[in-house]
Amino acid sequence: MKKILYIYIILLGIILAQSGGSVGTAASREAALGDAATATARGVYTIGFNPANLTLGQYHSMEIATVLPLPNFSVMAGSEVMTFEDFDYFFGAKKIGSKKVGRALTDADKARLQSLFTQGEALQSEMSLNLFSFSIQVPEIGSAFAIGIRDRFSANGLIDSDLVGFALNGNEVGKKETFSNFSFESVYLREYSFSFSKNLTSLLKKEVKSLHAGVTFKYISGFAYGKLERANMSIETTSDTKLHVIGDVLTRSAVSPDFGVEYDFEDITKKEDYTPFPTPAGSGFGIDLGITAEINRAITAAISITDIGSVNWDKETVEYRMDGEKLISDFTKKENVDSLEEIFDMKGKYIGEFSSDLATALHIGVKVRVDKLEGIGLDQKLMVAFDYHQGLNDGPFNSEDPRFSFGCEWQPAHWFMFRNGLTFGGRFGFRWSMGFGFDSGLLEFNLTTTDFNSMLLNNGAGRAGVNFGTRWKF
Repeated sequence: MKKILYIYIILLGIILAQSGGSVGTAASREAALGDAATATARGVYTIGFNPANLTLGQYHSMEIATVLPLPNFSVMAGSEVMTFEDFDYFFGAKKIGSKKVGRALTDADKARLQSLFTQGEALQSEMSLNLFSFSIQVPEIGSAFAIGIRDRFSANGLIDSDLVGFALNGNEVGKKETFSNFSFESVYLREYSFSFSKNLTSLLKKEVKSLHAGVTFKYISGFAYGKLERANMSIETTSDTKLHVIGDVLTRSAVSPDFGVEYDFEDITKKEDYTPFPTPAGSGFGIDLGITAEINRAITAAISITDIGSVNWDKETVEYRMDGEKLISDFTKKENVDSLEEIFDMKGKYIGEFSSDLATALHIGVKVRVDKLEGIGLDQKLMVAFDYHQGLNDGPFNSEDPRFSFGCEWQPAHWFMFRNGLTFGGRFGFRWSMGFGFDSGLLEFNLTTTDFNSMLLNNGAGRAGVNFGTRWKF
């Protein structure tokens, strides 16, 4: 098991060192709306949400987002099972006089620690970094185009609570401990995207104010991937004090050759070669599709399907496997102890290529400009939005649990925007996002915290997230 953790810690360290981080969405404005972006995203921020919105009317025809003056960057990290306060209590030191010593856990402490791991994923992290994006409208032909380059990283993991209890209390005589509730998956991708949108209002000009359709084609470079494919273990101390052990674990991974990862089953020295464009460990293709209709001057409805596709991993593909069973009646014999160690020893080897799915998802959104509704009479821009997100698979960046998002944007002045969002369901459950936008006309700056509710809890929080970014508008 240590070897599994060691491999994934290496992967995580490589990824963070390589890109400074790369999950979720890098669009700070849409994140502040609780990711209610299907009908609200505009310009370069449509990439990854809904390409149809590229041709929606704007006051500018060209946008650029790059690393200057600030990159579009998002990061979220935390845990469903443990708050920062919990972590400090169970794994931090307590102060006795002028010294700090480790805490001796009581039976009640052990029971509470084990119960925490029944609440969800022990590790949740997502990062995204937009390296470059560009969009342009061509009204003469009723079309718009966009290109983008984005790095994305995700890692999520679940730890079996029974294993935590076993580590704390040991095994009772006559009781069989089974550990199978594990999961871990991480991925580091770079997306190269090309988007196209067409104004199709002429098809339904009597029914809607405007109609738009769009498509995005993505080429995916995969730099790292790791997954715990299977984990089934059991330990039983029989009534006659014999120990029955079963181990069945399988992991698969693929890492860019430029990262220089050395495995214990090969006697080779590898050189690390960190560059802005490392050699991919895999590649693939993806497609986004979208349709948006402005029902009238106040209401817009949209639907999109994103990330249809997969990545094929074909370089540095490695498998680690644990597979064995042993009944030990005499621990005084060295060969019995050695055979027990062999069961828990992960055996690694290179394997052939394998594939992983992209985070395919369906999005349905509605946007309402409250200030444009008849009879309201607001002088300031006020927009509310709703999104329904349905992941079509489980994995990095995705969940089959439905997600509902509500967002609001208030613009009391032409240069300042205040945003709020609420998210329910999905992988991360309830989230309250809050953000601000500053617009000089040429340059727009956005800042968001996606877990404002966690900030209010201080050390009682288990997760924290922030998004920021800029875009140039011409």
